[in-house]
Order: sequence, then C-alpha cells, then structure tokens
Amino acid sequence: MMAFIAGACTKDKGDPPVLPPATSMTIDFSNFTSLVKSAETRSVKGENNSAWEFAAVPVVFWKYVVNTILYIPVASFKVTIDQNPVYVAEKTWEWKYSTTIENINYQTRLNGQITGNEVKWKMYITKQNGFTDFLWFEGTSALDGKSGQWILYQDNENPNVKILQIDWSAIDGSTIPHVTYTYVKEGFNSGNFIEYGPLSVTGSQYNSFYKIKYSHALTEKTYSIDVEWNSGTKKGRVKSPDYLLGEWYCWDSNRINVSCN
Repeated sequence: MMAFIAGACTKDKGDPPVLPPATSMTIDFSNFTSLVKSAETRSVKGENNSAWEFAAVPVVFWKYVVNTILYIPVASFKVTIDQNPVYVAEKTWEWKYSTTIENINYQTRLNGQITGNEVKWKMYITKQNGFTDFLWFEGTSALDGKSGQWILYQDNENPNVKILQIDWSAIDGSTIPHVTYTYVKEGFNSGNFIEYGPLSVTGSQYNSFYKIKYSHALTEKTYSIDVEWNSGTKKGRVKSPDYLLGEWYCWDSNRINVSCN
C-alpha cells in the first residue's frame, strides 16, 4: 500500500517545464564590431565605410549593454540550464549550478513553475564574498518553450530597478531567433530598443535584420534605424529617416560603401 502511494506521488509531479533556449537572451552582434570612428562625423555618401559605421554606432551601444548588464546573467543561465532539475514544490522545478566567471564563484538557482498556460521563471544568483540569492532576472515562457519574456534587474544594490526587457521567440526552420532588447530604466535611454531576427524576403541577398530606436548622447537625437545584412557574406545596408534622406545605403563584404543597385 505504501509503495502504491509513493508511486502515485512521484507520478503527480509530472514533467519539468520546457526550458527557454540560451538564445532567448542573445543577439548576434558579430558583424558590427571594431568601430573606429563615430558615424556622426560622416555626411557624404560613398565616403569609406560610412554606411556600415552608421549602422554600427547603436549596435556598439547594445553590445556594451550585453558586456555589462547581461554578461553574468547570460553566462550563468547558459550553464544552469544544462543541469538536471529537482522537483521542489507543486509544479515547481529547480536547476542549480556553481560556476566560475572571471575567477569569481557564482551559485545559481533557476526556478520554473508551471502556472496555467505558461511557465514562470526566477533566476537567483549568489556571488562569492558578495551578494546572496539576488533575483537577477525573472520571466515567463509558453509551455512549449518557444516564446517568452525576460525582465532583468539592475544589480544587488538596486534589486527593484528594472533595467532591461527581453522579448523572444523561436522561428521554425531558422537558426536565428527573434529577440528584442528594450531599455526600461527611467532616464535618457528609456524606451530605446533593438529588434533582431531572420529576414525571409524572396530574392533578398540578406538573411538578418535589426530594427533600432537609439538616442545619441552627443547629438541628443533619437534615431529610427533599419539594418539588413547577410551573416555569411557580411554585406549589408542601412536606412534611417535621419540619415541622408532615408534611402538605403549599402556596404560590401569589406564594409566599404557600394551602390545598392
């Protein structure tokens, strides 16, 4: 009789929720690195790599966000989701791991609770000789693990300050996810965003895109920017109503300006 009851309790646990992929937090910035000059200093079409630079300036800002705000949470999340979960409460599972990042140990604890038609996630991180069980990010995802949202908090000294919202979805048949970062902390950059995803336009030579809203600190202007590029050839183009009459401007695989015809 006792064996039957124990078996029934085990069965009632069900399966752990489907984990969001590591790509739910990441955007590919690899085609927009090594920025040398500010695109604000350019004004003439065809001058060196001005088109690529205009696209790269806001991307470098978001790359900075990734290297600061997202670095520890993303690195911790990637290794934690590779672990086996433990059932801890009703419809709630926990993934735990200990990892070392830049010679500092971090203890991670990811809780996933199935609630109705979604999963609620909470990621707690403890830093060696630092903070304990800081809720660095939380979010929700669909039961199939193909879409969701993350909210990241600034740091352990400002645990209630939301700084970044990530909306994400997996695209069937594509290795490129659809991910949007939105800066939600009050201030100059509030509301700025970068949207990234696959570009599936028949006959197009490009396979990836960004849609960007970016506030430039020096000019105090806000730009709306469209960027399209090929992740293989590195060729791309950029368009903005605030950049040379809102037309497309293109670059080749060496980032040099070329005609879009």
